[in-house]
Amino acid sequence: MRNHRAIRVVVDRLKISSRNRARLGESLETAFREGGGVAEVQLVDGPRLRFSQKLECCGHTFEEPVPHTFSFNNPNGACQECGGFGNTLSFDESLIIPEPRKTLAQGAVEPWARPRYRRYFGEQLQDAVKSEGLDIHTP
Repeated sequence: MRNHRAIRVVVDRLKISSRNRARLGESLETAFREGGGVAEVQLVDGPRLRFSQKLECCGHTFEEPVPHTFSFNNPNGACQECGGFGNTLSFDESLIIPEPRKTLAQGAVEPWARPRYRRYFGEQLQDAVKSEGLDIHTP
């Protein structure tokens, strides 16, 4: 891995005026070309202005926008959190384990304790207890 360091090179110094308009344009083109798409302008007694031909801001780089980026109906333009559906699926731990002091043997996991699931999950629970070395009598 190479160590990259920023080197600032002065491309031109000029006084802003209508006569220097073409020169300013040429200097900025040179700065962008030599700076890999990035140029900085230091104003005398003023701020340093950073310009970029890349899609970046505040240290973040963005992908080139394409039409589907703006479509709610396309995963490329959809919200990363909800996938564009406006809601997310999650588990409410307090509904799954309403009484944390109960042990697995006492039915601590509410969905597994229901009669219609007890047989199916009971077998899976026994397999998990054996393979993981769990104690079903400890909360």
